[in-house]
Amino acid sequence: MKNITQDDLLALRIPIPSFSEQQEISRILEHWETASLYLENLLKASRKRRQGLMQQLLTGKRRFPGFTKPWRKRTIGDVAEASSVRNNGRLGSESVRAVNKAEGMIPMKEHVMADDLSRYLIVKNHWFAYNPMRINIGSICQWLGQEDALVSPDYVVFRCRDEAIDHRYFNAFRRSDAWSSFMDTAGAGGVRIRIYFDDLAQLPIPLPELDEQRRIADLFDIVDREIELLERLLSAFRTQKKGLMQQLLTGKRRVKVQAA
Repeated sequence: MKNITQDDLLALRIPIPSFSEQQEISRILEHWETASLYLENLLKASRKRRQGLMQQLLTGKRRFPGFTKPWRKRTIGDVAEASSVRNNGRLGSESVRAVNKAEGMIPMKEHVMADDLSRYLIVKNHWFAYNPMRINIGSICQWLGQEDALVSPDYVVFRCRDEAIDHRYFNAFRRSDAWSSFMDTAGAGGVRIRIYFDDLAQLPIPLPELDEQRRIADLFDIVDREIELLERLLSAFRTQKKGLMQQLLTGKRRVKVQAA
């Protein structure tokens, strides 16, 4: 990092409007800051509500009216299966994806790919993929593209059995406390731990009937859309605020000040 001396800092020239205009600019920016904090708190509350709903709905502690059948005790291995379908020359480099914890499945950079993609694994719509060395920190996602994708042969690919579990219900479960606890336990003892599908298959998953799974998944779809909308709104708001500051604090845009 560059060192900035006190003399350099004190010598920095800044544009200064009249005191009344400074006050008006501050007032405008305070309104934007207040609105930004409101959106941040709203987003935090939505995420917290989602976690609370997961704790209730994904354990059977809270159920929708009309559903009374007892839940079954299953493992992931009972309701999902690994896939080892290889590319074998069918898809090109434009289909290769990497799993990113924050962004999901994103295009892989070409310099990271192998020259030969024949051993890369096919990922179909609604299937899941993860790096066995990084799943314990949340690097797993569901592929939502309509066209098939490819991932590294070092990855694990699996799909839900449609007759046993709704893939959206599983996608909600993987963000639950039960999933996190399993990953914490499995990842204990070192950062290079590998969790393959045989390991993941041992994780118990509480399972209602398919109709109830779909009802739960529908609710989480709504909650997730709300969170996504708030995230996009907050991002746009911050961008606009940054642009407004660039205009107001340089004099490129002036504010009207009432005469005393």
